Amino acid sequence: MNDMVTMTQDNPGALMLRATDVAGVCAEIVKRTAMSIQGKKYVRVEGWQSIAAAYGCVASAKDVRHIENGVEAIGELRRISDGAILATAVGFVGKDEPTWFGGETTDRYGKKRTLPKRPDFAIQAMAQTRAISRVTRGAFAFVVVLIDGNLSTTPAEEMMGAVIQHDEQPPADRLKVAPDQIEALKAALKESGMELATLLAKAELTDLSDMASDDAMNAILWIKKQAKAKK
Repeated sequence: MNDMVTMTQDNPGALMLRATDVAGVCAEIVKRTAMSIQGKKYVRVEGWQSIAAAYGCVASAKDVRHIENGVEAIGELRRISDGAILATAVGFVGKDEPTWFGGETTDRYGKKRTLPKRPDFAIQAMAQTRAISRVTRGAFAFVVVLIDGNLSTTPAEEMMGAVIQHDEQPPADRLKVAPDQIEALKAALKESGMELATLLAKAELTDLSDMASDDAMNAILWIKKQAKAKK
């Protein structure tokens, strides 16, 4: 009988021992590829796939289809040795997600902006990615907890739709903050009496030099707005 099935049914101690081994093997890739969203770390599909592979399994997606309120795909978790399906799950991208279907949203500083609809192939690909992450999460969430209790077991790809994503570092195609903007930020902080740590926490950054140029301008407006609200 397959080791995975034997341990699950008859030997809980052996199951947890193997889970600890898998956690040790996969910890590096899971942590390295984890995504930071609003101060929390979420496991990406690459991390979930590494855990599945360590258990002798592979996850895939099929049956992508457009439905009334979005796009869905079916995720399957199979045992490599015999192809047996161990779990299934649904990945879904909703029309109410501006990141994918376009629409108005608000950034961390309260500024409204309109996002364009993404191409259909990108939406379909995300539905498949979410299906793979979701099915592996359902089977192996406990391994992530063993790797690091601070990691969320909600797949990162699902959070990309639940909240507006803000990268820890500005993308390469965005201008970095200029020296004069940093000085303007410091001046605004001093005038408002706000602590630098408050702004950095709001921006989810560790240093002002990591901020993007357009975010800097929005940050200054936000500081002034907060100061005005206190008067």
